[in-house]
Amino acid sequence: MIRIAALNASSTIEDDHEGSFKSHKIQTKEAQAVSSGDEKEGLKHPGLILKYSTYKNLAQLAAQREDLETAMEFYLEAVMLDSTDVNLWYKIGHVALRLIRLPLARHAFEEGLRCNPDHWPCLDNLITVLYTLSDYT
Repeated sequence: MIRIAALNASSTIEDDHEGSFKSHKIQTKEAQAVSSGDEKEGLKHPGLILKYSTYKNLAQLAAQREDLETAMEFYLEAVMLDSTDVNLWYKIGHVALRLIRLPLARHAFEEGLRCNPDHWPCLDNLITVLYTLSDYT
């Protein structure tokens, strides 16, 4: 039963139905959407988020300086903290392509597609890498 009352209505209406509301407690959709701790959710601790962001930023700076080996090291450190970021996997794959490490690029683009099956840049690059590796299946 839905009950609509003004916010400034007297408390006698609430008192009559307060017991019935307490006995019919249901979980809202928002409460049901809260996931359990069993699922992989990414980073939660602020210190880990800061460390993850720092590694990503250092990798980006190294890539801009064309220091691809250092960029790859920092990207791999970041992905060890949070492997759910599709854009990070894409960047790893892109740097691996520039380093001509095709198996690593393949793995990165595949992981990116596991994170988000609709990420077209990962799919496009994966097709190219698979063709180069002669993996036509």
